[in-house]
Amino acid sequence: KEFSIEKQATGVEFASVQGKNIYIHWLPYQDEMYATNKGTPFEMYDKQATYEGTLKIQPKGLSGWGKLEFATAQLLSNQFNFKEHIVNADTSNFNLKTLDQAEFSFKTNNVKSHIDFKERKGEFLSNGEASFVEFPQNKYICYMDQFTWLMDKGELEISASQRALSKLPENKENLSPTEAEDIQLQGSKFISIHPNQDSLSFIAPTAKYNLKNFVISANDVKLIRVADATVYPGDGKVIIEKNAVMQTLKESKIIANNTNRFHTIYNATTNIYGKKNYSSSGYYDYIDETNNKQVIKFDVVSVDSTYQTYAKGKIGITENFTLSPNFAFTGDVYLFANNEFLTFDGSTKISHDCETLNRYWVNFKTTINPKEIYIPIGDTVIDINNNKINNGFYITNDSIHIYPSFLTKRKNYSDIAVFKAKGYLTFDKKDSKYKISNKEKLQEFNLPGDYLSLHRSACNMYGEGKINLGVNLGQVKLVTVGNVNSDLIKGDVYFDLLMGITFFIENKCMEIFYKDMVNISGLEPIDLSRNVFVKGLYELVGENKANELISEYSLGKFKKMPKELEHTIMLTDVKF
Repeated sequence: KEFSIEKQATGVEFASVQGKNIYIHWLPYQDEMYATNKGTPFEMYDKQATYEGTLKIQPKGLSGWGKLEFATAQLLSNQFNFKEHIVNADTSNFNLKTLDQAEFSFKTNNVKSHIDFKERKGEFLSNGEASFVEFPQNKYICYMDQFTWLMDKGELEISASQRALSKLPENKENLSPTEAEDIQLQGSKFISIHPNQDSLSFIAPTAKYNLKNFVISANDVKLIRVADATVYPGDGKVIIEKNAVMQTLKESKIIANNTNRFHTIYNATTNIYGKKNYSSSGYYDYIDETNNKQVIKFDVVSVDSTYQTYAKGKIGITENFTLSPNFAFTGDVYLFANNEFLTFDGSTKISHDCETLNRYWVNFKTTINPKEIYIPIGDTVIDINNNKINNGFYITNDSIHIYPSFLTKRKNYSDIAVFKAKGYLTFDKKDSKYKISNKEKLQEFNLPGDYLSLHRSACNMYGEGKINLGVNLGQVKLVTVGNVNSDLIKGDVYFDLLMGITFFIENKCMEIFYKDMVNISGLEPIDLSRNVFVKGLYELVGENKANELISEYSLGKFKKMPKELEHTIMLTDVKF
């Protein structure tokens, strides 16, 4: 009817036990007594705990198997060892309930337990590599090595055991930086089981779990992998609230992506929503060709539909930001993690000493390599105020004069382009010139193509390629190639051209013209080796065919006159 064991602190220790309606099985010859509750649980440890199961009483102590409940905790084991104020179990399952005891807030299996009712503390050590622990309120699970339960504080202290911390990575050869980081992580692994978080995880050497407000506070978290990026918490603290909500990570760092690790965003304010989703804002260092560092603020750092990190920022005109010492910039800037370089969408302004040329903010959008800047220049160029900008040499109809334009406006809307260049704008540091042409010609000057340059201090402007003299002669057709050179300080413009003139004329008249020219004494022969002719030939027939023609002529003459040179009159040395 009634069962009682008095506690004993000296000698062989016994815990206090009280029970009612107990089933007893006594083996006197083996000196063992088994007591099992049949309804009401045992009361143990001065009524600090209740016990459902079987107790085994021996001269050497008190043991048993069953379920021990105390405060808001539950301990299940097949081999309890009950001492005066301590419970030990080599293998056990430990569960914690919420304060209203409506459900569990913490569950773990296969741990070695040590509970001290005087110290009001429980210590638990995993029996395997790591024990599986569940935080139902937080929708998280954890693989931990050991933890301590502080009964009165309502806290769990989670940590990695010495055996886990002593594991050092062995083979680091041929590992990527990301892999090298991963193998050095030590501690307990926390994994979200929220259905929208795709098993978001992180590793923490130590953590605390508050049983009152259901908050996991992880410490010394080195990194969190999210989408294609790695987030590094600034102070190493990661706090998980109910329903898997991770608190904002302040002063964090982001490296994206994990394969190429091109980009680092620092002093970031980061919210992580799942394994493939996060948002942030932070700062980025842009390093130009002189290794000058300028800071860009990205107001938006997030993940696109393919789970790739991107960022967007805005650079104000008053920030005096430069892509290099030769190109100012204002506008939007984008980061795409799989691209080594940033994309700039805004306006640039060049820097020169030429007073006769105004400088305008020119719109563009392209990816910029700080060590090798190429600004796209199309058929239509617009400035920051949506006005049309021009490049080349223009002729005015009213006063019949030619003037240069380099990223500037035309004087009159009706002015005709004598020469225009498009392709890419770059700055050649060796020549101290801004240049516009296709990339091939910018890298190899002797190739064909329209080309325009401006010397930033000497203020000389040079163009070569196809020339339009701005006149319509009706039945007289002109084909003109060559170069144009302008001294912006003096205002002079010089042309050196090849000019093909085609018109209707009787063949006999041309024969008379030809004979008269041949009979003029003292005329020098045409110099087909001069640079203007060679480059003009490139423009007219193409590089490969021009080289063939030059080789043929070096042997005496062209095998066949190329169609592109068949004009009524072909002038090879025209200077204006």
